[in-house]
Amino acid sequence: MRQFALMLALTVCSAAFGESPSETQPKALSSIRLFMLHPERKSSVPLSQLFSGHERIALNFVSARCQHSRIQLDSIEFASAGKRGGSLNKNFQSFAIVFVDRQVSEIEEALKGKSVRVRVFWDKGGKLAKALKVKVTPTIAILSRGYKLVGSYEGFSPRDPKSYREFFERLMKAVTRGTLLPPRPAQFPNGADSTCGPSG
Repeated sequence: MRQFALMLALTVCSAAFGESPSETQPKALSSIRLFMLHPERKSSVPLSQLFSGHERIALNFVSARCQHSRIQLDSIEFASAGKRGGSLNKNFQSFAIVFVDRQVSEIEEALKGKSVRVRVFWDKGGKLAKALKVKVTPTIAILSRGYKLVGSYEGFSPRDPKSYREFFERLMKAVTRGTLLPPRPAQFPNGADSTCGPSG
């Protein structure tokens, strides 16, 4: 009886002191706006717009200063190409690259000469990265329409872009179809690091 009374008291107290993080997070994320850099420039777009026609989206947080991010971008460029190198692979329409750099000029320099076939955004001030607790680049975060984080992949620096095409295709098929996300692939022996800090 004492245990039941204690549990009841804790429940009442938790209800009195506010909502759980899972209930407050969507409201915080819904107000975040990103600056679109590609395929067209826009001053800012709400995060909700990225979900247009999608139940889940994959956001790849990168930094122009991070060598692992740059290597990964080469892999994504290859993986997101259509079979004939033309239009966007349909499985990548719910995928976006999100730069966390302080200066947009650094991002523009990193994208020079690249044939990017996915949407590219700038998280000015790092608001979205902070809200999702992204600590390193590159990090892929998968969000559901309710702004719930359903999966993430920290540190992702393929040595050979071609060898990672299969993984990216599996990941994006899972995101698009709402199926189980694939496991993070092994990439470096001896526990070598494949991430950069927040500043790149």
